[in-house]
Amino acid sequence: MDDDPGSLALSELEDMTVVDAAGVLVGELLDVVALCAADTAVVTGFVVEWDDDQYRVSWAHVAEVDVDAEKLHLSCLAADLEPASIRGDELALVEAVLDNQVLDMRRRVFVRVQDVVLEARDGTSS
Repeated sequence: MDDDPGSLALSELEDMTVVDAAGVLVGELLDVVALCAADTAVVTGFVVEWDDDQYRVSWAHVAEVDVDAEKLHLSCLAADLEPASIRGDELALVEAVLDNQVLDMRRRVFVRVQDVVLEARDGTSS
């Protein structure tokens, strides 16, 4: 991982502890949800496991991603979270991409995805 503060490896987010706006432990981050558009995928939210259920956290409800403390801080309360769901034009990156084979279009070979680099752009992550 490079030292660019605008980038983050998907593997750094996996299994992060999630806390709500009151500092209450919500659960564990399971996956990162991205909207798959033309050239760039944009992170729209996260899937969090809490009390054996899965909930969706919108990107708008993320207050801070603290990589050093391995915590995702929310700007909402845990009670405000909705059950996890993924739209047809979205992809759960950890489940669908990480450690799976994808086609490298340039070299026309299948490669195993070791990690995905997320970059901040215009207040969003892509």
